[in-house]
Amino acid sequence: MATYDTMTILKHLNPATIEELFAPVREHVEQPTPEYARSELSSLKDDAEGFTKRWNACLGVDYPDRKSLLHVSKLHDVLQTIHNIKESSCDSGTLAIELAEGGREEIILPDEFADWNRYEQAAYIYLHHKDFWERWSNLVIAQDCSRKKKCIRYPGLPKTKPSQEDADIEAMQDDLVKFFKEDKKCRSCKISDYNRTYDYYYFARLQEKPTVLEVDDPKKDSFEPTRVILPFKLIFSYNEEEGVFSIYGDIDAAESKELAEMLVHHLVKYDGQLEREPKATYDLSNLKDRNFAFQTDESDGVEEVMVKSLTIKPLDDPESEMTYRNKSAGAYRVIENFANQRRIHKDSIEVTRATIHFRMSRDFKSFRHVSLELGLSTDDLLTKTERQRELLKKYIARWGFKCEEADDTFTMMEVLTSFSSAEKPTMDQDFRNRLPLYIKCGLAQWNFLKPAKNAKSIAAGGERQEVHLLPDDEGGVIPSIIGQSGTVYQADEYDTQRYMVDFTPLAVLLHEQLECKGQLKAELDNKVWLIGHRGQEARNIYLVRNWHGFQDVQDFLAGVKDNSLVIYLGEKPDFIRIGKSSSENPATASEIQCQYYAVSDIVDYSEKEGFSVDAKPIWENIKTMFARRPAKTHTKGPGSQSKAQEKAEEFVWTKIGKVMLDIAQYAEDGDELNNSQINCLRLVCRTKSEFCKWAGIKNYELTRVLGAWGDEKENPYGVVYRGLFDILVPPNRVNAGDLVGTRIQQLNDLYHSMPQKIKNLRELR
Repeated sequence: MATYDTMTILKHLNPATIEELFAPVREHVEQPTPEYARSELSSLKDDAEGFTKRWNACLGVDYPDRKSLLHVSKLHDVLQTIHNIKESSCDSGTLAIELAEGGREEIILPDEFADWNRYEQAAYIYLHHKDFWERWSNLVIAQDCSRKKKCIRYPGLPKTKPSQEDADIEAMQDDLVKFFKEDKKCRSCKISDYNRTYDYYYFARLQEKPTVLEVDDPKKDSFEPTRVILPFKLIFSYNEEEGVFSIYGDIDAAESKELAEMLVHHLVKYDGQLEREPKATYDLSNLKDRNFAFQTDESDGVEEVMVKSLTIKPLDDPESEMTYRNKSAGAYRVIENFANQRRIHKDSIEVTRATIHFRMSRDFKSFRHVSLELGLSTDDLLTKTERQRELLKKYIARWGFKCEEADDTFTMMEVLTSFSSAEKPTMDQDFRNRLPLYIKCGLAQWNFLKPAKNAKSIAAGGERQEVHLLPDDEGGVIPSIIGQSGTVYQADEYDTQRYMVDFTPLAVLLHEQLECKGQLKAELDNKVWLIGHRGQEARNIYLVRNWHGFQDVQDFLAGVKDNSLVIYLGEKPDFIRIGKSSSENPATASEIQCQYYAVSDIVDYSEKEGFSVDAKPIWENIKTMFARRPAKTHTKGPGSQSKAQEKAEEFVWTKIGKVMLDIAQYAEDGDELNNSQINCLRLVCRTKSEFCKWAGIKNYELTRVLGAWGDEKENPYGVVYRGLFDILVPPNRVNAGDLVGTRIQQLNDLYHSMPQKIKNLRELR
């Protein structure tokens, strides 16, 4: 889809350049329209707005002859490419000079070329060196894609020079046309190539059927082309020194792998599996601290390190991002003001991108300065020299930005606290993907996440793209994104899905593990819960979130009974008021300190134990509550653990495990399974919540049961039960059609790893 603005380009070109650039379409631009009489091109050059309108009128005309259409489409393509070069992060002028000096053909650029703006540079090369223009403009785009991590890389391939034989290139062209014939209506393909040291770049230009797009926006003052779609472009490269294939285009991940396998076959005759390079994962939370210490070694020649810009977003509003430039710590002041205005803690704000500038000392000869750009899953290390990359990687690791294991980034309580300050706490799929597996399972098992409205935009290709709801053939709608070439792709439901964070399960946990009397009651929707009352004085106990930020929460607590207790998630206000008691009143200031407790101080969550509640801080402060019983730490959920464990073991073994082991033994002996046996293996692929429902136990009890099975001294057969459980409830949801063979193998592996224990368990039960 066209994105350039004609008027902007015209304003940055010299009159002589405009004259030469538009010469092939002069007669069409000069044609009279209902609004304008016939005008000479020379008179239009001084009227950028009039020229722009006439050019857009040209794009909206159906040209009867192919030659006219070809001229207009070609210039449209050139103007779009000039815009892309101007917007790229690649130093296109320096690259042009470098290619001209070391190229295969003699190209002379004017001495003043380096001082021209990018519009004028691009127009000059197009007008005077057509072959060089195509190679240079493609390489600028390729470098830009690499810098912004838009390309998909496949490492671990043969370190050999790719084929450049005409026959192989022609075969690639034919296969590309076949690959995109249905989806993009491609009719022809042309591949040009360029070698640069150990990198071999290929630029495939596939011609589509002309299509008319209605993309005019009457609210905008700019004039944008609306008729001609640019040819579909695909960029791929092969690095023989590293054995890495890279590909970029307006294609999705599934297409890219299939396409990459085909192209790698043509290039190096390799037919093995291709594995996509995993994205680097970065944690930039340290940069929220304006006093973060950028410690460096004097021997590296770093004189100063500065944070030049920060991009932040509220965790609960993933579609809103704000970028701040740092001049004398201005970015940090803005972030702090933003947090104060929204009345949220900085923990509820995420740094998604940062630019860090290194200024080198005078006696450092390799380079004077270098900037590092980091995102949560992107960096610009590939654009740096080897010496620069070495330096930057060293300090990325030292300053703790690189997440070697994403699972170390968050804890359960940090996740819940981070979302506690939002009016409507919404978690997107991108954030959920970065959570440790045990936290994702815990959120699902305890029903903290409820389905919410799908996202209006998704992260794709290093930037956010709007999601359009397009009608389908059945009268519904399909979430879709529109690529740069105008091609429509169905958005992956996995990427658009969002979740509302419901804190009610936390209130349920406190109600049960503090053994509160009375009914749990939501006082303010997803903000305040009465979790019951306890003690001789029947003190009410409330759970609240974002006490500091929500005025309605503060107003509510000002009207409760004076001796109530408050357990808060997030931040507490500077001045506390619970009923008539207030921290500002000297008579009640000392007493009120025993009436509020942070969730993070009394609730913990671990992969092995699940949730645990330590009530000791409460009971020690309020002696009258437990006058007749000693203070204790509650670490178990309500009900009998042994009873829940007995139910779980009965279900795992008698109802499912024994039967499945017998079926697996039949299969291993070579007996053919019947339909009922196959269906049995498929039927039991369930989630943890469904397992609990079938076994007749509570979700929180399962965590205790799994912990008990891990204690071999107390429960010698726990390892068998846990092994069967892991097979019955796989950590990742598996397609039932692919499950039978895998499950048979898992069951046989389990049996052969502990045959005597399983035999003894059979006799015992």
